[in-house]
Amino acid sequence: MIVFAAHTGAGFIAQKNRDRHFKLLKTALKEGVRVYLKMQCLQEAISQIVSVLENDSLTNAGHGGNLTETGKRENEAGLSFTKSIGEVKARGHGAASGLNNILNPVQVAKKIAEEQSRGKDKHGRIPPILISGRGAEEFAKNNNISYREDLPIAEKALKIFKKYSKIIKRSSNDSSEPPAKIQKFCDTVGSVGMKIEKIDSKEDFLSDTVAASSSGGFTVKRNGRVGSAAHLGAGFWSQEDSCATCSGCGEELMIHSTARLACSEKFLFDSHSIASNFPSSNNSGFELGFLKLLNDGRGAVELQYLHTTSDFMIGYVVFDSSLNDLNTASYNCHHSENPRVGSSQYSSFRFSS
Repeated sequence: MIVFAAHTGAGFIAQKNRDRHFKLLKTALKEGVRVYLKMQCLQEAISQIVSVLENDSLTNAGHGGNLTETGKRENEAGLSFTKSIGEVKARGHGAASGLNNILNPVQVAKKIAEEQSRGKDKHGRIPPILISGRGAEEFAKNNNISYREDLPIAEKALKIFKKYSKIIKRSSNDSSEPPAKIQKFCDTVGSVGMKIEKIDSKEDFLSDTVAASSSGGFTVKRNGRVGSAAHLGAGFWSQEDSCATCSGCGEELMIHSTARLACSEKFLFDSHSIASNFPSSNNSGFELGFLKLLNDGRGAVELQYLHTTSDFMIGYVVFDSSLNDLNTASYNCHHSENPRVGSSQYSSFRFSS
């Protein structure tokens, strides 16, 4: 059994845009299934799902990524995979940040993760997990990942930048003006994937897992800022039995290594989960959304998601590698609304093989 899930970011989603989010999620998941059936590779499929999300200016990633305080594009992404099924075991983590001329940062992260999983090169050099700025773009070009110096800035991202730049400038120049309140648009996108398979002559099920995230960061961020989407354990994490991708306030996600924590047995899912899991956080202001897949070891996969923001949209698909027609798979989307922003809104689905 194979499960893919994706989200378009934790934050506020206007009523008029919700259908677009649903359609985008279904398109991305369908493309992920197509790639998996062709290549039989989880990280290829999950990176393709995120690439579809990056290509749409609706999201704060890739083409639609937010701009820095000087109007620059500095996108980032991360991907982690763990392979437990079969004779060849592998684990890889990769991330890239400060990308301006790369439409699909997640493809850079995937390639870094694949190289990192192979260990030291013939010269004894340890492959990096995170590459930033010009070095990341050179890495992308050297690995034939699409690079465009004339990559246009999305109209939505430019509009948001101009709006909040004016607010900040006006507030800075006029001491009587109240401090600017910036809506951060920190809606990082992400995807997770899991394949489970029964071990011969045993009741246990092993799993391969992948998690990925991609973001433009919050609007008018500082130049050079690296957020949680490129931070292993904060925005993305995979291990043998689970994987998670996170969205929200990147600095808080990094402080708590949220994606990794979500995959641990210590994470509590209850009405007080934010206070329980993040005791040092400002609970009422912790902007968080995460999506997780868990292998129960007995033939079932549980999809879990939690958010403290007003909205969180997720999509998922469950299928088998013997699927012949990707159109026959069931692509499901859910919109979770939180009537008490700042409190935890939790849901889960369980799929049996």
